[in-house]
Amino acid sequence: MRTVTILIVLLFSEIVFLYGQPDSKRYDSLRNLLETANDTVKLQVYNKLCWENRSIRQVEAFEYGIAGLNLSLKTNNQSFAASFYNKIGVLYRNIQLYDRAIENFEQAYKIAYSVDNKTEIAYALNNLGDILNRKGQYAEAEKSINEALKIFSDKADLRGTVYCYHQLSILYKNKKSYAQAENFQRKVVALRSQLKDSDGIAGSYQVIAEIYLEQNRIEDARKMVQNKVNIVKSLKMFPQLSSAYVFLGDTWLKNDHIDSALYYFHAGLQIATEYDVYETASEAAWQISQIYNVSKDYQNALQYFSVYKSFSDSLDKYSYEFQYNQIDMASNFNRKFQNLEIEMIRKNEAMKSKVKTREYVIYTFVLVLVIVFIFLFIIVKSFRINKAQNLQLKLQKSQIINKNQELMAQANEILAQNEEIIKQRDELSLANMTKNRFFSIIGHDLRNPFNTILGFSELLSENLSESNRENNILYINYIKSSANTAYELLENLLIWAQTQTNAIAFNPEKLNISLVIAENIVFLSAQALKKNINLTSDTSNEAFVYADRNMLDTIIRNLVSNAIKFTAENKQIFIGSSVKNNECIIEVKDEGVGIAPENISKLFRVDQKVSTEGTNNEKGTGIGLVLCKEFVDKHNGKIYVESTLGKGSTFYVALPLV
Repeated sequence: MRTVTILIVLLFSEIVFLYGQPDSKRYDSLRNLLETANDTVKLQVYNKLCWENRSIRQVEAFEYGIAGLNLSLKTNNQSFAASFYNKIGVLYRNIQLYDRAIENFEQAYKIAYSVDNKTEIAYALNNLGDILNRKGQYAEAEKSINEALKIFSDKADLRGTVYCYHQLSILYKNKKSYAQAENFQRKVVALRSQLKDSDGIAGSYQVIAEIYLEQNRIEDARKMVQNKVNIVKSLKMFPQLSSAYVFLGDTWLKNDHIDSALYYFHAGLQIATEYDVYETASEAAWQISQIYNVSKDYQNALQYFSVYKSFSDSLDKYSYEFQYNQIDMASNFNRKFQNLEIEMIRKNEAMKSKVKTREYVIYTFVLVLVIVFIFLFIIVKSFRINKAQNLQLKLQKSQIINKNQELMAQANEILAQNEEIIKQRDELSLANMTKNRFFSIIGHDLRNPFNTILGFSELLSENLSESNRENNILYINYIKSSANTAYELLENLLIWAQTQTNAIAFNPEKLNISLVIAENIVFLSAQALKKNINLTSDTSNEAFVYADRNMLDTIIRNLVSNAIKFTAENKQIFIGSSVKNNECIIEVKDEGVGIAPENISKLFRVDQKVSTEGTNNEKGTGIGLVLCKEFVDKHNGKIYVESTLGKGSTFYVALPLV
């Protein structure tokens, strides 16, 4: 803890050095312009003040937006009217009044479309896509955003393109399509670099970090947030710096680096407290309290829990006040918009009158054109015969082309039918091979154990006496061994037959692979003990897979049973698990007879039979490995083997991690 204290003191000294005060001169100068400027300049000022206050002074932002909209309607400036509707829609979105936001975006689209303002059309479409994304209507959202993106791309509008790429990134993140989400956000970073938008780049790094964290790519997430930290430090954006530090604390905590986690949680708490960022401060205090509680430092745990409770209460109070302000703002703005809507109705009526006048002019013009066309028709009538002949020739040519296309279509259909026939032939061939293998096992491999049982049973019945006790025990052991072999083969055959008819239900669940291996070792220990074989395991790398428990048990038991069968007495078999490349690798390694290189490629194929006797003359059919292969395939996994003849074999099963 002493190391943590020193680190925290050093960090706090750096934070104090970075602190600065915001400059409000530019904001005041813009407001002063409203008193003296002409209408055009006023519209620009209202537009800027509305947008720049959208997050920090929401009430003032609404006031400026409404004033600007009113002035734009009064001066009949339709482009600015569309812009103000877009911005007021964003303000409604920020206070989660999505229906009112949609109304404003749709109005912005209509006005922008009427004056062919491509930029405001694109912003309206992108904003509508944002709302649809928040509502979970991803298909409609993606369509709207892509329409906006096409407009911005055609206009080479980099800033508009940035907004669209950002919305698509958030949309794919919500859909958990992480590769696409990261791709679009990196495009955002590239364009914002061209625009020299450092603030925006910092935000993009945060989004990419969140994408990494959702994929459990903790190191990558940490590096990305560190990039954000470097930017916000240089810009003195301390609220964002506090949340970045808390995010870094979370990543270190996930790696059990307690000292580093405490370092960043303390740093985030210090800055969040200074700038009244209650949510970040509350989260940081809670994490610190929990760390101290786990380490049994109850005094510090209680102290930071009190800090957490204080910020949590403040946050609840702020949430209540925010909800009340939302209701109050919505009520005030609805009253103001009623007046604006009345003004718009009046202007729309005037516009309809103008449209009717234009329609009258258009109809008159069309009538004149019709008369001219009739006159031209009479003049060129004498040339129609030649045109009719040309048309007939073109028609014949078109018919020939159509006939050729029909023939091509028929040829393609025949090719498709041939491909289907070939596919069915291959499937039938595989089914036939499966049937032949099945009957071969029943006719030969399953018959042998029963012949042994019948033969030794007859010997036992003929020689059953106290004097032949040793022979009797030997016969009984042969009968028991043959019965076990027959039962094991029959069980695998039944399971295999069920897989061929899809009669086995596939019910995957989250499983701890270490526990599954341990339970199967206990299950198979008696079989190993008969040959004095030592079963060892290493499952220290705890991993979880999403698998069907019965199928996983069948895979492990078949592999370990085979290892016992082909391993001599007093040897060792190792069963373990490890994690590599986002996969759980199950390993079964024996010191047995090994496998000839030419037989390895045949092990998992139903149309190939590899039969090798065990070290105690145990019989095998290979059907167990075929069954293992089918079950592993159902889990989208891999099974493979490494073997040296005379030294032993290692079978590997690779399954995706949860």
